[in-house]
Amino acid sequence: MTFDLPIIPVAKGRPRHTKGGHTYTPAKTRGYEAALKALVMAQCPHVEPLEGPLVLRIVFYLPRPKRLMRVCDPDGPVPAPLRPDLDNLVKALKDAMNGVLWSDDAQIVVLRASKWYHGKSGAPGVYLTVIPID
Repeated sequence: MTFDLPIIPVAKGRPRHTKGGHTYTPAKTRGYEAALKALVMAQCPHVEPLEGPLVLRIVFYLPRPKRLMRVCDPDGPVPAPLRPDLDNLVKALKDAMNGVLWSDDAQIVVLRASKWYHGKSGAPGVYLTVIPID
């Protein structure tokens, strides 16, 4: 299954703690995860969570900074070596897809992920491929 999700990638926020000792996920992370679920469900409304081992391939296209929009800069995607951290981008996506594309993200046995600034004529987004291993 392959999904093209037109959304600005957001890294998983660190859990926050109240004075009363309760832990919660930041609102920005919750909103992003909910939006990811909605986009996947819109593209594949009758999807059932996959069982068994999975291969996951993810490409995150981040908003391209103005400093890379000069005429001398490449037109295509450019590696994004700055924040957000790739592992936190992956965590947010994996948590959002629990119960949607897979039952538990522990099923993912192969992971390939990268992050780029989108091309000059492109847009931010997440490209996701999930492959069951027979």
